[in-house]
Amino acid sequence: MSLLRITLGLLISLITAYIILGTLVAFALLSPPRLFINHTYAGLLPYYWVEKIAAQQTPSNPRLTFRFKQTITAVPISQLGINISYPKALSNHLNNFTAQPFYKRWLAYHQFLFSNLNLTPVVTINQKQLVNRLARPFQNQWSPPQPAKLTYNKNKITLLPATDGYQIDEAVLIKDIRTALNHNLSEPIKIPLKFISLKPSPQQKQSALTKARKLIKTQIALTRNKTTVFLTKPEKVSLVSLYQDIDVKSLQNIAQRQKQTFDIKPQDALFRYQNGRVITFQPSKNGFLTDLGQLKKDLKQTFFQITNSPAPTKKISITITGKTIPPKITTHNSNDYGIKELVGQGESWFAHSIPNRIHNIALAASKINGILIAPGETFSFNKYLGEVSARTGYRQSYVIKQGKTILDDGGGVCQVSTTLFRAILNAGLPIIERHAHSYRVSYYEQKASPGLDATVFAPYVDLKFKNDLKSYILIQAETNKAKKHLVFKLYGTKDNRQVNMSKVRIWDQSPPPPPLYQDDPTLPPGTTKQIEWPAWGAKVAFSWTVTKNGQILYQKTFFSNYKPWRAVYLKN
Repeated sequence: MSLLRITLGLLISLITAYIILGTLVAFALLSPPRLFINHTYAGLLPYYWVEKIAAQQTPSNPRLTFRFKQTITAVPISQLGINISYPKALSNHLNNFTAQPFYKRWLAYHQFLFSNLNLTPVVTINQKQLVNRLARPFQNQWSPPQPAKLTYNKNKITLLPATDGYQIDEAVLIKDIRTALNHNLSEPIKIPLKFISLKPSPQQKQSALTKARKLIKTQIALTRNKTTVFLTKPEKVSLVSLYQDIDVKSLQNIAQRQKQTFDIKPQDALFRYQNGRVITFQPSKNGFLTDLGQLKKDLKQTFFQITNSPAPTKKISITITGKTIPPKITTHNSNDYGIKELVGQGESWFAHSIPNRIHNIALAASKINGILIAPGETFSFNKYLGEVSARTGYRQSYVIKQGKTILDDGGGVCQVSTTLFRAILNAGLPIIERHAHSYRVSYYEQKASPGLDATVFAPYVDLKFKNDLKSYILIQAETNKAKKHLVFKLYGTKDNRQVNMSKVRIWDQSPPPPPLYQDDPTLPPGTTKQIEWPAWGAKVAFSWTVTKNGQILYQKTFFSNYKPWRAVYLKN
């Protein structure tokens, strides 16, 4: 009787244990009874422990060995774009198992009592990375196919023919890799090849040539603000593909190059003040980042618009889009003087100037550069210019003195005062003193009207203006010797004033006298050099009005009375 009770008790216990274990497995609290991960037993364990076992079975970075003819190479799977994951396989199994109804999980539990569940790893392969990496050690073993393409050279469209060749059979290679990984095969994987012929049909050739001819007849302009770039004819022809709608690689390359053209890095503000002068100043500037994706879309749309149009298109413009990138340090917060924006700018050119004159222009401009003018202060050009002589670094250049062109120290200084005068006018600041030249000087009328000059001659003739703004004014000079260009920029804080300058009025003109030839022993023998160009005498005037909130601040007419001036030649 006792034996029967014991047997019955064991039977009940076994049935209870079976029900409990089956329920735990069905609810995914325990793993299946005969679960193996990479031949390692992991059955009837909490999944927390099973995940640890799966992680231990995942290889860190094994190598696969490949062979083609006599060449054998071993490559880490990370370089091949291959990822092996047992935890991912376990997660997939668990998700599939718990997604089933409860009774099916019970049936699965019974199945796993008598058969093994071997989890194979999840293998993901980056096909492009795989092929590119394997092409390196074997690239000289076979001749790849070359597609036909159109080129443009010497005003002619040329079709480069295709060549037959071999390339890696990607489908077979990936299948062989998966087999090797799932079965832990140690034998080298043979590189499979397939023959490829890329010769285009006559219809493809004719279609491509027609598209190319349409493209080279159309001007494609890329624009943003004042910057415009035109696609070259070779670039446009390279977009034509004989095998697909558009050459994607060429489209990508063109878009990337144009992105570099239009991208602008933001510029942080710099401001350093020392010994009464700003020695370092750089205004902040916003940057710009081109939207590469949108640019590719616009180029592609333009390509189809041109190639699908029955009638020729003369010009298509693409507006570059993107986003503004602000600087980290703005001009506004870089200083305490209110120097935060450009309030006025003037420029001039000095083509045909001799080297000594160019040197003097740059030197004189540097004397004015970096000056801070306090609110209410009157600026004197001669004060900051200082002494003009060989002792202060100036060289001899040709100046107009007592009706003659002679060599004297500081020739070119009036180029600087003239340029600053134009900046003061454009800023709308009150001009206290200004004097015109006696003669029309060709330098000051390069890309400018007569009457916009200002001469200085210390200590009697000066250029003065007053800072009537609430902020300081910073004077910045930029001399470009290569381009023969001088710019003055005035920085401060604007106060909504508006500047209006009338057109220059010219009257009472008189012709220049006959040319004048002067000896210059510094020139090579037999050389003649023109240093002054003939200019008509004239009376010149323009009106200058500065308003603020509808009220007139300043109103003045600047008058210049120029004598006629002859051409001057130097000769030895």
